[in-house]
Amino acid sequence: MPEMITSKTARLLAWAGCRQFNIGVESGSEKIRKEILNRNVSDNHLITASKACKENNISLFTFNMLGIPHEGVKDMLATVKINAKIGTAYPNAFVFYPYPGTELYKLCKKEGLLTDRSFKTFTQSSPLSYDYSTLASISFFRNLFFILVVLYKFIYTRNRKLGRILEHMLDSFLCSGVLSLTLYPIVNSLIELARRSRIYNRLLKTIKGDTLYLF
Repeated sequence: MPEMITSKTARLLAWAGCRQFNIGVESGSEKIRKEILNRNVSDNHLITASKACKENNISLFTFNMLGIPHEGVKDMLATVKINAKIGTAYPNAFVFYPYPGTELYKLCKKEGLLTDRSFKTFTQSSPLSYDYSTLASISFFRNLFFILVVLYKFIYTRNRKLGRILEHMLDSFLCSGVLSLTLYPIVNSLIELARRSRIYNRLLKTIKGDTLYLF
């Protein structure tokens, strides 16, 4: 649990030989985390845990979900941005799947979101009954999650005034409703085609070493 990681606990973990810490961020929206996921974890908890890990040379891995019920484009973007802010080394993003017997499954059933669609992995598309625009947005943020985190990391390292300008420009661009109907589907299709090429796989290997599952 991120809220349990303090400078003291991180120091003890490092002393015991810990070199990697995995945190379930799940969503960058505090509202989604608390009201939908029932996780009382604030952004400050995540930032404090990240800082403690960095101070003790512990690499931070994060796990995130996209396509959570009641989640919009701004919430998915918030997930990207919190990963950039905490400086995670390896941001993993997966598509939300409702497990039978869980509260979230009951919520999806109550709201008529369940379908017969299923996928082999948690990195393809949402099995829920979302509209075309929402499904395209989920796939877009999933496909480009790591790249977007890197972009916002770059923005957050600029001087304050320039950083705010760049952040506002990128926020406005990504949250444009038109993109989910036009650019997002095109980008998703191009990425699916690229995944079949050797050049794409070699590029990923160069960028991320052996952790290809991040894309």
